[in-house]
Amino acid sequence: RQMCIRDSHYPGKIRKDISHDGKVKKLGTGSDMQWSDRYLYLRDGWLHLCEAKGIVEGRRSLSVDTLASVSILAPNAGAHKPHCFVIFTKTSKSTVLQAQDAEQQNTWVRCILQSMGVMA
Repeated sequence: RQMCIRDSHYPGKIRKDISHDGKVKKLGTGSDMQWSDRYLYLRDGWLHLCEAKGIVEGRRSLSVDTLASVSILAPNAGAHKPHCFVIFTKTSKSTVLQAQDAEQQNTWVRCILQSMGVMA
């Protein structure tokens, strides 16, 4: 697993130098509230949610500039398990993900915030 890589900080600007990847679980939406294994990549200002590591077919991609926020969720909040975080887009859509552990949860949130240019 890679940790965040950063060369310099540009406050308020999208950071394409931040990268991270790893296994996560994704909470389904609507009537499908099941957890699914996924692999998440943060690369070049994009988040790519894939079925598995290296599998890009059917991936869901979000440009970091479409994100409004990312935050840690309390483990007792609804269907949420420990180590969850939520990504909100500027169009008010959300994706709930579960990291493998607390360290990865914090790393994902920090890396995404850094890539959004809102955290050093």
